[in-house]
Order: sequence, then structure tokens, then C-alpha cells
Amino acid sequence: MTSDEWKDAHWLSHKWQHRTIDGRLFFGPSDSMSKWANRSDYPIRYFLWKTNRDVWADFDQWRCGQAQILSAAKALQEALATLSLEISGESDFDPEASIEWSFRQSAVAELDADEELLDCLDEGDTIDLIGAELGTPLTWQALGSLLALLHISDCVKHLEAGDMGMAGAFAIKAQMWQSNGRYQAGRISSEQMHKKRLAESGADAAHQENRRLRAVAIEAFLSGSWPSKMQAARVISKQVNRTELVVLRWIREHTRIDPEEGVTLPAE
Repeated sequence: MTSDEWKDAHWLSHKWQHRTIDGRLFFGPSDSMSKWANRSDYPIRYFLWKTNRDVWADFDQWRCGQAQILSAAKALQEALATLSLEISGESDFDPEASIEWSFRQSAVAELDADEELLDCLDEGDTIDLIGAELGTPLTWQALGSLLALLHISDCVKHLEAGDMGMAGAFAIKAQMWQSNGRYQAGRISSEQMHKKRLAESGADAAHQENRRLRAVAIEAFLSGSWPSKMQAARVISKQVNRTELVVLRWIREHTRIDPEEGVTLPAE
């Protein structure tokens, strides 16, 4: 097995970096770069390759299987296709406009289908279906990566049709969804970390207040004369707004060890 064959078997980001999800080769390995560099659409293809490689690298990191990714992408593609038809049907086309103009308006509407889809996800079981195909609950980052793969495929189709304008638009949307997914994942992670820090700081503040009240309780105990520790706890508990049993435990812990001599005192 060659090095490239091993990488293809173990890394989706290596196997799929030059191909769309429907198997179209749109760029090439280093030994055939001159073939692509001589093309007028080379900049878009190069840009697309980097986005595609990074998207598959994310799937590698999440340990998603090839079959599951392709099935989830197909389910998402079908949902987008259905929505695109609905958008096209609702558009107000000018009957006197040229066929080219109508086609262009329809194509631009397709660019908005993914964003429209997000507004509809909560209304049906689409997101659960896609997650089931992927084999894991669908996160924002995974959804963004799947949308990026679909737009990369759309971009290549427009490139092959010679439509550089629409190809560029889909290339931009592909990277937009990849970036948006990563942003959402980072934002959620940041919020979780922020909540964790708040919880930790809140717990530390609570401990500090508890230590302060304990010191107040012990000072009150040492400054008074008490018939019993229980009686002391009963009185002091009202001063520090803690239960009698808590204050009694503080007093017992304090009197069990002589802080100066380190001698265990007789238990009550």
C-alpha cells in the first residue's frame, strides 16, 4: 500500500479533498497542478479545494464515517431542493423577461434556500433526520460543514457550465457556512466556559462568605461564657444566619484542636 493509499483509507480529508460529494474531480494533486493552473477558473478551484479539505478535516476530527456523511448530505440536499422549488414557485417572475433573466433570478433564489431552511428546521423533523443519517445529534458546526459540502458541489457544477458568477457565489457560501459552523461551535464553547467560570467564582464567593461567618461565629463563642456548646450555637446561629447544627459543628471543629498547642481537647 502506497502512502497515498494509506491516507485515503484513514483520512477523509485526503481522500475527498479534490472531489465533490458526488465524486466530481475539481482540482488535482501536486503532480498535476499545472493542468489546473492554466485554467482561467484556477483561483476559484484553489479556493474551493482549501475549503473542501478543511471541511473533511473537521469530519475526520469528529470521527464521522464516509457513508454517514454522504447520507446526511443527501438528506440535507433533498430538503434544500424541495425548498428551492417552493421558493421558485413563490417568486414573481416577469412573463416578458428573457429566459436567461428568469433563470438567473431562480438561481439567485436557490442561494437563499439554505438560510430559509434554517427557519424551517424547527417546524419539522428534518434536523432529526439529518442527525440520524450522520449517526450523531446534529450540531451547528456539523450542519455548517454539510452545507459547505453541498455548496462546493453546486460551485463545481456552475464552473463546468462556465458560469463564473454563480460559481463564485456558491464558493463564498460554502466557506461562509464552514466559518459560521466553526463560529457557532466556538461561541457555544465560550458560553459554556463562561458559565463554568461563573459557577466556579460563585462557589468560591459562597465559600468565602461561609469562612467569614464561621470566623464571626468562633469569635462570638470565644468572647462569651456558655453553659454548653449547644446553647452557644443556639444564640450565635441567629447572629450569623446559619442553622444551630452548622454553628455547633463549627464550634466543635474549633475546640477539638488547640490552635496554639496542637493538643486534642476533651470532647463535650
